[in-house]
Amino acid sequence: MRKAKRKKRGYIILPIALEESEIENLDEAVNNTNFKNIWKVIKALRSHDPSLVDEATFKEKIKIFGSDDTSNPDDEEELQKDKTEQSDPKQAQKTLFDAIFLQDLANAVYNVMPTKLGDRNYWENFAKKTGNIARTLNNRLKIIFEKNPEIFDNFLTSLRGNIHQNIKEEEALDMIISHIITKPIFDAIFGDNIQNPIAKALDKMVLKLSSLGLEGETKDLKNLYESVKTEAVRAKSQKSQQELIKNLYNTFFKEAFRKQSEKLGIVYTPIEVMDFILRATNGILKKHFNTDFNDKNITIFDPFTGTGSFIARLLSKENNLISDEALKEKFQKNLFAFDIVLLSYYIALINITQAAQNRDSSLKNFKNIALTDSLDYLEEKNDKGAFPLFADLKENQEIKNTMEKQNIRVIIGNPPYSAGAKSENDNNQNLSHPKLEKLVYETYGKNSTAKVGVTTRDTLIQSIRMASDLLKDKGVVGFVVNGSFIDSKSADGFRKCVAKEFSRLYVLNLRGNQRTSGEVSRKEGGKIFDSGSRATVAIVFFVKDKNAPNHTIFYYEVDDYLKREAKLNLLAGFENLDLVPFKEIVPNDKGDWINQRNEEFDKLIPLKRDKKHKIFDTIFDLDSNGVATNRDPWVYNFSQKILTQSVQKCIDTYNADLKRFNEVFREAFKQRTKGVKPADRYKHLNDKEITTDKTKIAWTDSLKNHLIKNTNLPEINEECMRLSLYRPFNKQWLYWDKDLINRRGRFSKIFPDKSAQNVVINTGVGNGKDFSALVSDSISDYSLISPNQAYPLYYYDDLGNRYNAISGYALNLFRRHYQDDSIVEEEIFYYIYAIFHHKGYLEKYKNSLAKEASRIALSEDFKELSILGKELGELHLNYESGEMHTSVKYTTLMNAEVESYYDVEKMTKKGDSILYNHHITITQIPKKAFEYVVNGKSAIDWVIERYSITKDKDSLIENNPNDYAGGKYVFELLCRVIKLSEKSVDLIEKISMKRFE
Repeated sequence: MRKAKRKKRGYIILPIALEESEIENLDEAVNNTNFKNIWKVIKALRSHDPSLVDEATFKEKIKIFGSDDTSNPDDEEELQKDKTEQSDPKQAQKTLFDAIFLQDLANAVYNVMPTKLGDRNYWENFAKKTGNIARTLNNRLKIIFEKNPEIFDNFLTSLRGNIHQNIKEEEALDMIISHIITKPIFDAIFGDNIQNPIAKALDKMVLKLSSLGLEGETKDLKNLYESVKTEAVRAKSQKSQQELIKNLYNTFFKEAFRKQSEKLGIVYTPIEVMDFILRATNGILKKHFNTDFNDKNITIFDPFTGTGSFIARLLSKENNLISDEALKEKFQKNLFAFDIVLLSYYIALINITQAAQNRDSSLKNFKNIALTDSLDYLEEKNDKGAFPLFADLKENQEIKNTMEKQNIRVIIGNPPYSAGAKSENDNNQNLSHPKLEKLVYETYGKNSTAKVGVTTRDTLIQSIRMASDLLKDKGVVGFVVNGSFIDSKSADGFRKCVAKEFSRLYVLNLRGNQRTSGEVSRKEGGKIFDSGSRATVAIVFFVKDKNAPNHTIFYYEVDDYLKREAKLNLLAGFENLDLVPFKEIVPNDKGDWINQRNEEFDKLIPLKRDKKHKIFDTIFDLDSNGVATNRDPWVYNFSQKILTQSVQKCIDTYNADLKRFNEVFREAFKQRTKGVKPADRYKHLNDKEITTDKTKIAWTDSLKNHLIKNTNLPEINEECMRLSLYRPFNKQWLYWDKDLINRRGRFSKIFPDKSAQNVVINTGVGNGKDFSALVSDSISDYSLISPNQAYPLYYYDDLGNRYNAISGYALNLFRRHYQDDSIVEEEIFYYIYAIFHHKGYLEKYKNSLAKEASRIALSEDFKELSILGKELGELHLNYESGEMHTSVKYTTLMNAEVESYYDVEKMTKKGDSILYNHHITITQIPKKAFEYVVNGKSAIDWVIERYSITKDKDSLIENNPNDYAGGKYVFELLCRVIKLSEKSVDLIEKISMKRFE
């Protein structure tokens, strides 16, 4: 709208329609096509004002009504006038949206706006094109190196001596390809400032390759390079240049080089987080060691430097942490940075150099940065050195050696979050550190109740171990980390040890755990790293001082429902740690820091045996983990036909790969993996040796080992088609085969064949949700109640004989206690099911049930609870045939007899109704029906979520619930689960009126 003469601001009105589901998830909604007109207008604005590309300034020029930005004082008169004109109460009642919603919407638009103002979408498109160019380069390089093997062998040997001894051939090739593609980008932004030992070595490699026929492969990226150059001209300030780098990093680099990003858990740390860590670390140095960053005896190390922003912010005049007098010596002698990703290394070198040169133009390039694996510090090193063509790499090694001789006093950074590849098709496992893993086990793992591997392979725990070793007896670790260690079962040993190892531990829990759901998820608030991580995020400061008289843990967590921006603003407001409202924590004997377990829980009767903790007198003789396939879309489906086709494709692809591997690659693979542990050889299979197309096969570590062991997969077998309870009240067909299911648990003893009759109580431990239980009469999945621990009523031996799974010990115990020899195993089984739903039990032992296997007491109301438990169990077992909710509205009854009339695509919940499909709406659903919750979600919501047509994004396999037993089955099942939920709430109330111990 045109502005009036005296108005300082114009405005544009663009109508947007939002569904309720979109309102619940605004961050995704604003990326929806409904907003495309907004983005067109914004791009038009940018064409008139090129400065809008700069994320550091666009918020000053574009204001959105409803945002929490402070209004321009010049507009107050106009705003007040608008308010006066709309002061009629009746008019106010007609407002469609409340202010909170408008603010959330405005903030969501602001969050997405940078991707629309700049060239980030443009760069994302190039990122996709780059994948094809990278593959072309990969093939060309392989041809050249096959003719000139000594060049590549020497390069690989030099890298293994410099970075990590287990760098694979593909990773070395990726490094060359990354350099070829990205060098023009860095030249465009920073000119000749990129010079460093790694770039020099790679430049010589590329020059050599050009003489051997490599040329012109990146011509299709010419427009990308020109675009970056244009943006670089506009980005004049250091802050603008950092935004440009961040945008490139978050769009082009992470998309174009996705494997490296996923493997190393690369996420860009918000500036507010970095600045807070730096301020707080400086405060700790003053408070506990009577010094600060300016002290020439304080050497600082960032072992996972990423884009170098931690050190760049440390050097920034804006933060006022390094004085002008101390700058030069600190920059040249007391700062060190390592990273293992070539792109990060380049960006870090430039960022750190520019941060220093902005204050002192006489300073040269930052020298104390190395391309290496910081976690490799204990492993045996390759001593062959660098070959003549790659002599520049010696300088990289010398920087590493120099750092190792330093008296490190401060270690800061953002350790990698990733546990490695999400899929074995990616051939993207983390580098292994056997000596470090052994040390982690000896120091942290021995004291843990969890499985050894969970602790030893955790990159956060490895990072703390490394940092502690480098600090020796004095110093500070300041990390932003995956915060799951604060309360996880697997980190109990770690928590016990660091509480002794460090004199002061400060932990700020920023929450944001999006691996939860529903109200729990909403309470967690915004994700600090946006889409970069769904995990809990925490900032930790571990202070080491051997002279400290005592050891103390200080803990603070942010409030419920805080948005990401609010959390970052909170950090920005903490000038030092003294302003953080910490509470002192005294851990219990189990290593709990928060949500400490009830000591009385240990006195209860355990359900499962535990050899590690010598627990043998238990309720059950046998239990099992849920089935973990590691390839769900391939071996689960509503349709037997689609399941058969998927499994057949997987088998055919595997057997063809095995044949080709034996004929072409096996001997070379044997030579390449000499000296590698047999259990680790599968990690060395490359993309050339196996099919990695995710539409043809789903690899797991066990299937790769089958290939290495030369094992064929048998033909598809109809007997393997079994029904499984995949999610609550959601059965699907499962291909029950030992080769295609990664971990079957002990379900072969619980349901040995299709005819086997059994009932199983499924529970979960430590999944971030409240404890719950659900019975099933079929094989149950690992994520039914994640991680599923299944307790059966019976088990079978290899001859098909059936036995009670309730132990003789338990039966005798119950009979003696209640002085009743008529008690039978089934009564005990359903008594347990009742106890698992008892509100008093769940509340008293909530923290214990979240961290260890279930236990029960002997209640004086045993008989009544057993009867109620059986009633509840049978209600849940018979969910497909129970009573139905009857309030249904039919939009039209035309074609009601047609088979597809009841077919479902995606149901939508709206108030007390569910829009089932275009014809049918289920109405007047009682509020209490949604109170019956299983695994963090109401039973009704499980049905809404799981009975929708989906297509797996990797395999492209469709899963259609109408294929299971027709659309009418789904409709009726939903109506039955609504009624089941009402009855469950009533039964749980009756159970909770009884005594649970």
